[in-house]
Amino acid sequence: MRKLISFCSSDAHEDHDKTTEPIPKRHLKTYTLNGIGGPSNSPKSNAKFQNSSHTIRLDLPKYMGGADSAPQPVEHLLSALVGCTHATALFVARNMKPSIIIDRIEFELTATRDNRGAVQLPIVPNKMDAPAGVVPSRVQYVSGTVLVLVADGEVINDDQLKMLREQTELRCPVANMMLSSGCDMTNVIW
Repeated sequence: MRKLISFCSSDAHEDHDKTTEPIPKRHLKTYTLNGIGGPSNSPKSNAKFQNSSHTIRLDLPKYMGGADSAPQPVEHLLSALVGCTHATALFVARNMKPSIIIDRIEFELTATRDNRGAVQLPIVPNKMDAPAGVVPSRVQYVSGTVLVLVADGEVINDDQLKMLREQTELRCPVANMMLSSGCDMTNVIW
């Protein structure tokens, strides 16, 4: 069964961001990596994670001086959004009462940013000296659909899907970070 609901920022998410207490050590999850970036005539880079021994390769498109041999950094960010949302939704679904048995989740997303934010000139040493109208370089909008397909014989009602969406957004570190940056994801429909 397929269900669609809008993915939007919740008040709980905003309240959660205002926490200023230090995080107890037993709750910290740390990610350690070593990264190497090539020279300006070959802007490939690698990031090797010490926790898992995985290596991620990044490159730029040819029109930006790269070899287009690997995804560019923003593509990795969007892949991380899909992977993190998926993993978080599976966790939430397993722990809801009653639990939801998900067969799979399909994502069709489009992200946009204003490229002027990354390439706008002049480059000035102090951001206070930046010209008026500086454009943010972040991903500004993500839109699309998230289809939750449940196992044969399973049914998910609108309230369950709404809770799955809201709890996933609240708990997904990547979605949380993107929303906190000001990225608008209200046009992602679950």
